Amino acid sequence: MKKSITALMLVAALTGCDEANKAIDKAQEAATKAVDSVQEQIESVDLSELNIESLQGATESARSWLNL
Repeated sequence: MKKSITALMLVAALTGCDEANKAIDKAQEAATKAVDSVQEQIESVDLSELNIESLQGATESARSWLNL
């Protein structure tokens, strides 16, 4: 009787581990897709079009707006 209960518990534990591994795999796939999407968006940004001159007074404007 003890052996059959032990065997049943072992099967249940292994099944639980398999389900947990499947859930982890799905989470990893979702995270990989999200990272790939963000990376594609970052790569699509063209910093050469950034107009630095338009940002020259940003610090002063922010300070005056905040009364610092």
